[in-house]
Amino acid sequence: MLFGPHIFPCRPVPYRAGQCPPVFFGALNDRRAKILARLPKDHCHVLSETYGADLHKAVCDSRGVVNIHFADGIYTEYPRLLSSYLAGKPVLSEKLGAELVEGRDYGTLGQDHSDQQLRAIFSSFCGGFAARHRLTDFLRRIAGP
Repeated sequence: MLFGPHIFPCRPVPYRAGQCPPVFFGALNDRRAKILARLPKDHCHVLSETYGADLHKAVCDSRGVVNIHFADGIYTEYPRLLSSYLAGKPVLSEKLGAELVEGRDYGTLGQDHSDQQLRAIFSSFCGGFAARHRLTDFLRRIAGP
């Protein structure tokens, strides 16, 4: 099943500033573990075995969501984009697919980002990519008149 890009809600989600380091959640493999180990401690907090309300709280308290590809390559992981967007957080990632622009739609993994930069990245993503890929707009287009 293809997942994305038409997955975003019909109304913009507000940015939510956080005080804790950006979070990584998801399955750890050797590739991800090596990349995470190279990041400065204040750039990422790894959540393992954290789910449901605890995961949601940790994401909401964070400054952003870290995306590290499971396999080597340049591609977009839409479930992570959606979960971070719904929490009002920017994504900090390795290179994503060509449909997203680094520095505009997502932050560079391992780079220091000010609160102002994180807000600007989220705002750009919200008003640009997410707005162009709303699920309701997609359903209207395919349903026809």
